[in-house]
Amino acid sequence: MFKTASILVDKIGNCLGPEVLDLRQVFRSVRLECLEQNVQKDAVIAGEVPFNSDEYPALDENLQNFYIATVLKMPEKAIIFTDWDMVWPNYYIAHILESRHDFTFVETYPAEDVYSVAASVVDYMAINWADHPIFYGEREQTLLNAGFDFTPARLGLARLFRVITNE
Repeated sequence: MFKTASILVDKIGNCLGPEVLDLRQVFRSVRLECLEQNVQKDAVIAGEVPFNSDEYPALDENLQNFYIATVLKMPEKAIIFTDWDMVWPNYYIAHILESRHDFTFVETYPAEDVYSVAASVVDYMAINWADHPIFYGEREQTLLNAGFDFTPARLGLARLFRVITNE
């Protein structure tokens, strides 16, 4: 795929001239990013943490059992908002161990020092709530203010809140 795309970018560059040089740089950058993601994918498949960080929890047996029990009870096409340190363990359990590729896991807060959801989350909810069961670990005030509500839900061993609308 990369070789074909690279040839295509070179041909476009030859036809359009030097201004396409930036496009070539963008492509090379994207290609490196994709290669890095493949390395991360290989690490995840091998059961390894895909990057160096002492703050990131290794997937220990207790976490694995907890999240397997949770994933087994999740409805199809669920979207789960979770803490940053649980996004990859959740994906690992769902995608690799349980072969469930219909879930989406989203980091609840956009940065470590930010304690409210990103502004785009309200739009994301409005687009997805009717077709996807959406779960949060806690009731989120921003969503309550936007007309959403939460109902308690137990998924395996996890106590979550399912997003509903007040309509």
